[in-house]
Amino acid sequence: MDLIAYSVVNMYMKGIQAGIQAAHSQTALCMNAVNGVLMDEHLEQLLKWSSHPTMILKNGGGHIQMMEFMQLLIDSNILFHSFYEPGLLGALTSLTVITPDVDKVCERIYHNGCDMGRPELDILHESDQVVIQHIHRLRSAN
Repeated sequence: MDLIAYSVVNMYMKGIQAGIQAAHSQTALCMNAVNGVLMDEHLEQLLKWSSHPTMILKNGGGHIQMMEFMQLLIDSNILFHSFYEPGLLGALTSLTVITPDVDKVCERIYHNGCDMGRPELDILHESDQVVIQHIHRLRSAN
């Protein structure tokens, strides 16, 4: 399954500024690999993503909502990096998460009219499921 970099940006970041903030957190994530501070599993994910880099920007709400989402990420095993904008008094402006396509993972499977559930989601650890479902519910950034 292809991996996607979801950059969840602060709702006050609009247009090109949202993209710039996303680039900051993506770059910091990649620099962790260069500096050798990623776990092997996360390094493999980053390398797999880099072979077909796809990025989607999502609206993460304000600073408090972004901090709540970051706590979900800390509690999970999902690769992410945050960026705090110094020019905005250190506000959390972007979180980049590398994960499988959340729309595909959250898709319900039906067989002969019977709901088979979400097999791609069900195999994940519970804390990872929470993160995937959270990203799935977010709207696209403007």
